[in-house]
Amino acid sequence: MRGPRRWTTALFFAVISLSGLGLATANYWALTQTLVPASTIGRVFGIQNAACSFSGIAAPIISGWLLERTGGYEAPMMAVLVALVVGVLCYLFLIREEYAPKLDEG
Repeated sequence: MRGPRRWTTALFFAVISLSGLGLATANYWALTQTLVPASTIGRVFGIQNAACSFSGIAAPIISGWLLERTGGYEAPMMAVLVALVVGVLCYLFLIREEYAPKLDEG
């Protein structure tokens, strides 16, 4: 796939992914405050921000390298897909109900 269609496809996926990121960001911070004990919230936020910063640095480097090696956006998009699937699997298997906050009834 060459020419304008290649850029249109990349732009489409960029807009969709960033829209999803915007929708998820509020929940990201709210869940952390809800699930983490008050004495460790600052530490956990710091770890989350470091992880986000690392991925923000690594993603363009890896995407650029894959784009250069393959000449197309399919490999970088597949790398994103793999990262998303790993994230979903981590969420499904690492999050346990016993860690959820208890609601006071009354």
